[in-house]
Amino acid sequence: MKLHPLTSEQLETFLQLAVPSEHVEDVRRYVENMLARDSMRLDWCFLVEDAGSLIGTVAFWKLPSQHVPASLVLLSLPWEREDVYTLGEHLFALLLPQMRSLGAKMIDLVIDEPACSPQWQYAPERRKELFQRLSFRLDRVTMRFERSAGALPLVPDRLVFRSLDEVGEAVFIDAIEQASAHTFDRYIQQERELLGAREQARMFFEDMQSMEYKPQWWKVAYVPDGTLAGFVLPALAPAFGTIAYIGVLPAHRGQGYGYDLLVQGTQTLIDAGAHVLRADTDIKNEPMARTFRRVGYRQFAKRTEFSLKLASGK
Repeated sequence: MKLHPLTSEQLETFLQLAVPSEHVEDVRRYVENMLARDSMRLDWCFLVEDAGSLIGTVAFWKLPSQHVPASLVLLSLPWEREDVYTLGEHLFALLLPQMRSLGAKMIDLVIDEPACSPQWQYAPERRKELFQRLSFRLDRVTMRFERSAGALPLVPDRLVFRSLDEVGEAVFIDAIEQASAHTFDRYIQQERELLGAREQARMFFEDMQSMEYKPQWWKVAYVPDGTLAGFVLPALAPAFGTIAYIGVLPAHRGQGYGYDLLVQGTQTLIDAGAHVLRADTDIKNEPMARTFRRVGYRQFAKRTEFSLKLASGK
């Protein structure tokens, strides 16, 4: 098996191999957008050759602010073949050393069901089986929500909002630590057990800061007596606006404050010029799912998230 870094002349071949013909133009727009925003690079996109034939594609992806690959996207293989798992194992034996050489310490990937823009990932069960064979960790399963910019309810006046530049990072880290104590989010539960509550909150906050945002967008919220009730972290991803994280502290759950926070965060993204808004919540977090629906978001997919630590020299 061989990997061929892409040249501009090979982009059409890459697109035709990556997805069925009816999705080529959609993926073309995605790739061009990611290249323009420095989330992908041509030499991070690969044609996969086996036994003299091109059989698939794969690409490295990162946030624009990052310098090393963070994710694998546009993975295509002949999923119908009986030997696809062997092909996948050979492919990853070539990919992972390249990612380590570029400085990556962890890689993640996702599967959206049903297949949808921008990756159009068919054969989800075969993908999951391959990732499990390769020792990827199942991080979490989420419901994916989306809404367009447009009419939005007014932000209720029950809470007093203060921005990051008003209160400082320590207040946000404290809020994240408290909110994660009884979270539905499987990934946060795992990281909290592994790292400890404080360190998980600190590292999570730093990860969120790798996204595109302005300090005045991020808000903590207080009830009238001055008690901290929750927070919301809206941000811009390369292709859409997103509610990167939203949390209500345990003592204030059951009051509907998630609605107030979500309206506030959604309005911030609309004011920032986002036309498409997306957010995820753990498959078990039905209260948050109901809140998204109340604010006009619709569920469009289920996402399964995997990750793999890249051990040095492995």
